[in-house]
Amino acid sequence: MKKTIVFLSIILFMISCSNRNYVDYRQPFEINRNLSCEVLMENEYNRIWGIDVFLIGKKINDTVVYYQIESPTDYDETEVREIGEDIFPKDSISIANEIKKMCEKGTVYWRNYELKLDSVKALNYKNTIDKKKYKVIPIDYGLPESLYFKDAFNVVNLKEKDTFACSIIKRENEWYFQSSIHIEKK
Repeated sequence: MKKTIVFLSIILFMISCSNRNYVDYRQPFEINRNLSCEVLMENEYNRIWGIDVFLIGKKINDTVVYYQIESPTDYDETEVREIGEDIFPKDSISIANEIKKMCEKGTVYWRNYELKLDSVKALNYKNTIDKKKYKVIPIDYGLPESLYFKDAFNVVNLKEKDTFACSIIKRENEWYFQSSIHIEKK
């Protein structure tokens, strides 16, 4: 019996290690380039309704991570409605078919990480980033700090050499840290 339990534990450990390559990293400065739309949907990401892009995302506690799926070049846009309306139909069967089509032909293109902050963390968030793993590069957009815009900067992952565009903003009286990156396959 003990041998069986040990054997099953080893198998589960090996499976979890091999699947790690396919799961989203929920840190602001880490990405997985091997993600696919299907894997994200299997990990309980859901369709987010955008105006002209296909987004899937997931909220856990105070963090939202969402991805843009790049439309395949042969995507049929005959369903486009009036300007400003979503390009995808709203009935559930059509939605399921569009999601399936996008997941089969589309690629994970862009990632946004959003973390809700209290006002104290918003003032100091940039200074809490681990300088041994990441390099913080200030950006001057020429925008003064305001009631809605606190800061903008880039963060370079020193190991992977990925650069994340970051900002701290206020929306609906709540502060948010955001990092985003265009995902290029290596």
